[in-house]
Amino acid sequence: MRVPALGAVLLASCGGLSHTLHPDVPRPHRLAVLPVQGAAPFVERELARSLLRARLQERGYLVAELEFTDRVLSERSWLSDPETFSPASLPLSEVATAIGVDGVLVVDQFDETRWNALLVRRHALGARFRIVEKDGGEWWQANYTVGVTGGFLLKSGQLLTELLSQSTHGAGAASLDRIDELVEGVAEVLPVDEDRAEHHMPPGIAAPVVAAPVVHAISEGLARVEVRVEAPPGSSVWLDLGDRLRSMPMSGANAAYTGAVDVPADWPPLAVRVRVRGAFGQQAEATR
Repeated sequence: MRVPALGAVLLASCGGLSHTLHPDVPRPHRLAVLPVQGAAPFVERELARSLLRARLQERGYLVAELEFTDRVLSERSWLSDPETFSPASLPLSEVATAIGVDGVLVVDQFDETRWNALLVRRHALGARFRIVEKDGGEWWQANYTVGVTGGFLLKSGQLLTELLSQSTHGAGAASLDRIDELVEGVAEVLPVDEDRAEHHMPPGIAAPVVAAPVVHAISEGLARVEVRVEAPPGSSVWLDLGDRLRSMPMSGANAAYTGAVDVPADWPPLAVRVRVRGAFGQQAEATR
């Protein structure tokens, strides 16, 4: 929502964008967007990450779902706390192979600056962007800073230092504008994948293998249903029991997943359905 001007408003946009393409490095077609590193608030970094994924898709790239990427990173102990994530020491070739992509988008130095001096304020966002292909070569990189300098001057002569409404993301309206401008500017200088993602879609995800459920009493009148599943590493896996219990996420590492549900002991035998979702939205299911 735009905030109407009060008194005199002086605003000037400024920023700088530099980018380099290395044509000798193979072009990646399937990408993963890693968590964004920087000093800016975590909510702003996560918003930028989501927008970047959407813009990459619009430019023809096949982009792994963020949940899948984070799951794989976590399984291999490359991601413990998203708020403090740093790609500096990551083996990017191994990361790309584990996720099943041709390259990864690394965004770091995502910083936000604000200052007020007399009747002028400055608000800027900047970051470094790199696409590293699966063999370790840097295919593309960009550095971009966007900002606005100005001030809101009330008729009384007082400076209105903060005129931000809160969005559902928890970021102010001014921050949302800067994030959108940053992502849009970077996306515009990223080459379009002329081959289009349809030609690089991986094969469908394998159906999960569901072991026979194990049921045992845990207290009077209550039983626990345990289910073990083999599914592709990093998959998002859901367990459905009959029509009354549905969509309970399963936990797991590598290719082994487990789920447990407590049910009344007198319930009749329940059909077990397991659904899996892969990096690019491929889906499969199995019933036991």
